[in-house]
Amino acid sequence: MSRVLRTQLQKLHQGTVHTMQEDENVQLRRAQEEDPLRGKVRDWVTMGRAPPLMELRGKEREVLRIQGQFSTELFQIVNGLLVFQKHADRNKGGDAQRICLPQSKMEEVFNLCHSNAVSGHRGINRTTAKFNRSFYMVSTGENIEGLIKICVPCLAKIRSLPESRGEHVPSMTGTRGKNRLTIWSHSPKPPGETDTYYP
Repeated sequence: MSRVLRTQLQKLHQGTVHTMQEDENVQLRRAQEEDPLRGKVRDWVTMGRAPPLMELRGKEREVLRIQGQFSTELFQIVNGLLVFQKHADRNKGGDAQRICLPQSKMEEVFNLCHSNAVSGHRGINRTTAKFNRSFYMVSTGENIEGLIKICVPCLAKIRSLPESRGEHVPSMTGTRGKNRLTIWSHSPKPPGETDTYYP
């Protein structure tokens, strides 16, 4: 597990996200430059604009999605790193400076946010929320969902839940105490029906 990402998560909780050491910064910047998508976005930030949509025809879906939301206010280079300046939580103000994570580091960060002893295999929503506090990817949810689907402890937990709860038997009518409630939703109440009727 890289020291860069571990430090990033520790600093996230301390509130000093972007005071990484020089060598950590260089390592992550190099990974961003080598990543095809993040490399393009770094070039766009340097130029101050994204290319028109017509030039991006036939590119990956992520490139098109970033081009649609690109602005030099949202994407910036801070301390040599490409960052996204918007909080995942809309109620928070100020600069977020979430690091645009290269695809090559996704599995490593996933393990920090989901699989370590503190995270405890909390599922898609909680893992995504933890990830989004300090990192940014266009398809975060899809990536995390894909990794959780192959997470062995999560698969074991999912398989054990139905066994502990027993077999699920769906009920077609609701019951409450001794009264029975039937709701006729698609047709008029049949003649002679004695159950309570709510139109």
